[in-house]
Amino acid sequence: MPGPWDRHDPDRHDPDRDRSGAGERLPSRVTMPLLDRIVEDSLEQDYRVVAERHGRVAGSGRTPARPALVVAVLVVVGLLGAMAVLQTTANRETDELSRAALIERITARREALAAQQEEIATLRSGNASSAETATALAGALQAARARLRSLQVATGFVAVSGEGVRFTVDDPPGSDDITRVRAADLHQLVNGLWAAGAEAIAVNGARLTALSPFSDSGDAIQVNAAPLTPPYVVSAIGDTRDLQANLLQTYSGVRFEALADQYGFVVERQNVDRLTLPSAPSSQVRGLRSLQPRDARTPMLTQEGGP
Repeated sequence: MPGPWDRHDPDRHDPDRDRSGAGERLPSRVTMPLLDRIVEDSLEQDYRVVAERHGRVAGSGRTPARPALVVAVLVVVGLLGAMAVLQTTANRETDELSRAALIERITARREALAAQQEEIATLRSGNASSAETATALAGALQAARARLRSLQVATGFVAVSGEGVRFTVDDPPGSDDITRVRAADLHQLVNGLWAAGAEAIAVNGARLTALSPFSDSGDAIQVNAAPLTPPYVVSAIGDTRDLQANLLQTYSGVRFEALADQYGFVVERQNVDRLTLPSAPSSQVRGLRSLQPRDARTPMLTQEGGP
């Protein structure tokens, strides 16, 4: 029979117990201390894990300076917030300055643009006025050139070519001092052609001007101080459609036709597609420079029928 010591020794091997009650439960005074120990060990491990998570060191008896860390974090956060506020304020001020500068620049540009547009309008108005002036001057220049050309042609300053009429006047057969052609007779024909619209006239190739004299010298007629012999060829540049008809409507033209019928002059009339008349002699051209301008179509006349 086991003694008391053996009965209280939980670790002692009991053969009888193994044989008789292997499946029986242990008494409560044996199992409870073991469960308590297991629970305590589990709690200690849990506390240790929790303590380690919160910065505690098991068995050291010290805790980290948690309030100081929080204060440091708060200080850092405050500093960052202050810096953000300062930066925002600075950015706002910069943005306001930039906006003001931009507005000022836009205003200046608008004023400059308005000034340029006003200047452009002024220049356009000036250009339009200049264009009108240029057009008027161009018209005046063209008219002056046409007038100059007309004067040059009429006064004999330049040679001229164009359509016209040709009159060939000769003495009648068996003529004498009374019936032959005189300088005054040719003068009537020339004056009539000027009045009819002739632009240039030549007699036997001698170009006529306001200074061209007609005179009788014996049996010859002198024109431009040069003697001419019959037949007398009077060439006049003008419109062939109406030059001869207009001649018969002038006093000098009618007078010449009457003289030709009265004395029996031989007269041939011919329209020519192209006539070429030379310029007047240089001596007469120099003299014409000092004369006052007269009708370009009748430079030899002060009135029809007279020199």
